[in-house]
Amino acid sequence: MITREALSELMSFHPEHYLTTTLYLEIDGSAQGSFAIRLKYLIKERRSEVRALQPDLRKSVNSDLRKIKEYVDLEFSREGVRTLAIFSCSALKWWKVVTASVTVKSQLAVSSRPYLHPLAFFLDEYSRFQVILIERPGARLFEVYAGEILELVDIRDDVPGKVRVGGFGGYMERRIERHIDDHIRRHFKHVADLSYEFFKKNSNDFLILLGSEQNTNEFQHYLHSTLQEKLVAIEQEEIHATPAQILERATKIEKDLKQKEDRKLLARLFSQVNSGGLGILGLDSTIRALHYGQVNYLVVQEGYGKHGYRCIECSRLLTNNGSCDYCGGKTQAVSNVVDEAIQEALVQGCQVRYITIPDSQLVTAGSIGAMLRYKV
Repeated sequence: MITREALSELMSFHPEHYLTTTLYLEIDGSAQGSFAIRLKYLIKERRSEVRALQPDLRKSVNSDLRKIKEYVDLEFSREGVRTLAIFSCSALKWWKVVTASVTVKSQLAVSSRPYLHPLAFFLDEYSRFQVILIERPGARLFEVYAGEILELVDIRDDVPGKVRVGGFGGYMERRIERHIDDHIRRHFKHVADLSYEFFKKNSNDFLILLGSEQNTNEFQHYLHSTLQEKLVAIEQEEIHATPAQILERATKIEKDLKQKEDRKLLARLFSQVNSGGLGILGLDSTIRALHYGQVNYLVVQEGYGKHGYRCIECSRLLTNNGSCDYCGGKTQAVSNVVDEAIQEALVQGCQVRYITIPDSQLVTAGSIGAMLRYKV
């Protein structure tokens, strides 16, 4: 499973002199064995690059490719997997396998460090939601993550229905009502306690509360204070709603929430730029700031890419060919300098945010920018 902890562990790997081979292989929707054929073609496409490497590097990468193919052909089980990610550096006996429940485009990369751009986008795009569907005699708890829904528990507590007692006056009715109210309080507390236990186990990012207006209004006060802070939506829904209906509702809430956060971030970035503060826009300015370690928060329009170059001597990224404008060293081409910039930001421990709002104001400003730690 792709987690922030897994990404952090991968970012910490530094092979020094050697190279890392990274595979992302799309599994979902593929006929049995067809993803193995796709891997075969990916390896074939990389052969010319591998042959051009120095002997010790070539030996390590060839070993990576052989181990990856053997794993996919002989060991891999596709059950429940939409994307398989493998990271390998045979020279250092380093090998990591990660699976994802969402689809990532198949690609094979050989680079100085693990290629982590797709994982970073995955973690930025999806949040882990707990959903509580509450009613008086029962409740259902769900977890929604990366386009999938899991029903955690279906709770049925003993909550008596309201009755009318003839011949005993208002006193008996009030006593019965207090009895029912006590059962409701116990039920709400039981659901709230279970919700908090699941939160501690799963580290949910946000909480969604569904049910009737009366039940959601009353129940939210029983939630643990931490979950009250993570509550992002309260909406009406029937207790017998299907998981597909709940997933559709949660997905829309997640999309709206992310776009709201994106707009706030862009407003902050452009405010800093316009006031001459700690904000920059454009590819050249951004990769220059990355080289000097100034970047705190990298902001990129999803899908943005551009051919570029990297200095062989000092590793500085450049948009134009020729000698490096920092050390004067020779440069070599990179297929996507934006991917390289994202990779560098991740290695430096920067936060990376992908803007998915179509035609956002960032597009007209170069599709990339950054919030800085300091100015040079």
